[in-house]
Amino acid sequence: MLAVVVILFATLWMPYRTLVVVNSFLEQPYLDNWFLLFCRVCVYLNSAINPVIYNAMSQKFRAAFRKICRCRRKGSDKPATYSVALTYNVDNVALMCPLSARAVS
Repeated sequence: MLAVVVILFATLWMPYRTLVVVNSFLEQPYLDNWFLLFCRVCVYLNSAINPVIYNAMSQKFRAAFRKICRCRRKGSDKPATYSVALTYNVDNVALMCPLSARAVS
């Protein structure tokens, strides 16, 4: 996934960065409106394509995005579920039990 993001970043920023470098050496800067529009679209497309790439390639991203965008109805609020490892000390449990329960066990 990282390679795809880096390659797309380099590819989509290349026209604009090339224009900046070329214009730094020219006396009259190259300012063709269509090429400037193309450069701007490429830069915006770079930002817009990142969530699509992450969604296509990362299961963690999809799960987090679903969690953020999930709409809940007012009546269907479920209590939060947590997975916590619980450990019990047998001595403390025996002390908390009634006397008859300790005699049985």
